[in-house]
Amino acid sequence: RRGELKGQRREDMIALSKSHLGDLTGEIVFGFPGWKCRWDFLQVSKQVCKTFTDPEGGEWKLLKDLECKFGMTIEREGKVPDDLAQMVQAGKDNVDA
Repeated sequence: RRGELKGQRREDMIALSKSHLGDLTGEIVFGFPGWKCRWDFLQVSKQVCKTFTDPEGGEWKLLKDLECKFGMTIEREGKVPDDLAQMVQAGKDNVDA
């Protein structure tokens, strides 16, 4: 799956994403246009985990996986693509509203 790297390379892509877009939070991702969120109650642990689903149907359980994917995109493009910047800003604006 896209966004899955290991070790230092993964940490480097997360840091690249954070340096350009800031820290992602669940609240920000929840505000991404076209994204969905599902909460699952885990009976054994009595915990709730959330899964974000992007418009293409990809599921993201860890924000770090998403930050890694965004970092890979920024590295590949040499900059933050406009659509990525707009999506993250919309998520931030949603939190501020």
